[in-house]
Amino acid sequence: MLVNHINKNSLNYDEKNNPLVKRVFLTSSRKYKKFRTSNAISTITKSMYISLPFPKFIWVAEISLYDAYQEKKIFCEIVLDATASRYEALNSLIMIRVGDIVAYRLPNEEFSELNKRLRYRVQNFDIESLLYENNLEMGGK
Repeated sequence: MLVNHINKNSLNYDEKNNPLVKRVFLTSSRKYKKFRTSNAISTITKSMYISLPFPKFIWVAEISLYDAYQEKKIFCEIVLDATASRYEALNSLIMIRVGDIVAYRLPNEEFSELNKRLRYRVQNFDIESLLYENNLEMGGK
């Protein structure tokens, strides 16, 4: 799916000169949702982040190309439930976004529901997003 999206959107992937950059971090869902909604371009993107239920803490994996990462942009994100049991495996997966392909799983849904949603593009969804910053705020500002 990543390679198809990269090719479809002419993102200039080059394994040596413009490789994939992956970043994984733990954050609170409140801060993450606030960042995503305040930086969303389209109202569809904003409403998706507002309405999707997240647990208190989430693991996030962001994927970008090196050049876009230098511009603080990502095209892919994976959100996992950080409070899930290690035995829940796939059911800890909350959301996957690769450009305008967005799939999610609600708390009581099985992984198969997320998998079904991966087949569809979301019209007018942001293709790229800003990478998440200020995860761990230090000091008293």
